Amino acid sequence: MEVAGFPAVRQVWGVDPPESVSADVEHVIVGEWSRFSVGDVADGDHAAGGAGHGGGVGGGGEPLVERAALVGLDVTDVLNEIAQATRFAAGEVDPRSHSVPVGTNRAHVGDVVATRRNERTLLTDRQRMVKNRDRWTVAAVHRDGSLTVDGSTGRVTLPAEYVAADVELAYAETSHATQGRTVDRSFLYLDGPTGTAGIYVPLTRGRTSNEAFVVLHD
Repeated sequence: MEVAGFPAVRQVWGVDPPESVSADVEHVIVGEWSRFSVGDVADGDHAAGGAGHGGGVGGGGEPLVERAALVGLDVTDVLNEIAQATRFAAGEVDPRSHSVPVGTNRAHVGDVVATRRNERTLLTDRQRMVKNRDRWTVAAVHRDGSLTVDGSTGRVTLPAEYVAADVELAYAETSHATQGRTVDRSFLYLDGPTGTAGIYVPLTRGRTSNEAFVVLHD
């Protein structure tokens, strides 16, 4: 599939997304670690299991959108789970370490997370407020459910109440959330109609490559 002005786009799974999966939101998963393989995402034998993490997204190799509907998750949540599992397999994040719930996933030391609500009372060590869609790396997971995180604006400890309600894994985000970001490799997962901006933004985030995976409708 060719889109004028953009790289070639290739199909992932030619299935219709179930009604429970949003058909008008595009998702981009960004690989900021070297071991994530696009081939594993597109290979039906691995069903997006990630490098060294075969066996399929849902343990049975079902297509991504079917698995999202099966477990009642947004596609972004499933992509975040896949990316995190890839980092587990690569030894970059320890799945046995203490973790706290963030959205439908759990955050460990080393995970990349996003804050989803502006909070003027939470200031980093550089006196910068915590903002919606700021991205952070988890530096410490505390027993009370709080997280100490590092970001471009400094270090801050997010209280347990904020973490539980307003923090999520940030390996996969909507195209709107990726505006202004630059990553090594960008992957667009498109499961419904979108405009030029919905394609242009995620397919111009990567320094070395930008690839799209499109769910086709019969």
